[in-house]
Amino acid sequence: MKFYPLNLDVENKPCVVIGGGQVALRKIYGLLAAGANVKVIAPEVCAEVEELSKRGEISLTREKFSEELLGDEIILIAATNNP
Repeated sequence: MKFYPLNLDVENKPCVVIGGGQVALRKIYGLLAAGANVKVIAPEVCAEVEELSKRGEISLTREKFSEELLGDEIILIAATNNP
């Protein structure tokens, strides 16, 4: 398997993660560490994602993904087991 590097300046920029489980949580933490403004879209989320939302560290939209939920995010990360 071959990989390609991807480096983005996401500091203070809107980013979205689709999914609310443990894989999504790892992606969320990575984006937060880089200073991103993180929006999560998922009908169900794990307790840790819920807590991040309650603390105001992320915004959370509890809906099934649809393109209408997107705004001007510079990156979208799909972290769900639903194809």
